Amino acid sequence: MLRALSERDGLTQRELSEKVGMKGPTTVAALNKFEERSLARREANKKDARKINVYLTADGRKVYRKAIPEAEAVNRQCLNPLSDQEETHFKNMIKRVRNNITGPSKLTLKTEPRTGRSKQRFPSRLI
Repeated sequence: MLRALSERDGLTQRELSEKVGMKGPTTVAALNKFEERSLARREANKKDARKINVYLTADGRKVYRKAIPEAEAVNRQCLNPLSDQEETHFKNMIKRVRNNITGPSKLTLKTEPRTGRSKQRFPSRLI
């Protein structure tokens, strides 16, 4: 969620749910925790009162910037023993299992033509 909001601050709760592949109630529960920790804030949409926009706070941006290198290091360490092809296969299998549990994900994994590495790292939902 932090990643999604850092890429596009002000998403509606529904857009955020779709972007991170979470169901609405799960997103609301996570946002409640984020607000308790002053990582995000929700505001009524000025054009449509039925919508709520979500914004990162300064603390949320700080936590995200700190989490990026740590998450990338964990990803590298976990995926290091795999070949490029094995890594792509592994990520697609994880996506398939996740889709079986939660429904289709918006995340697509494509291999870069020159390196064979995946363009999208397997992200944590909350980072």
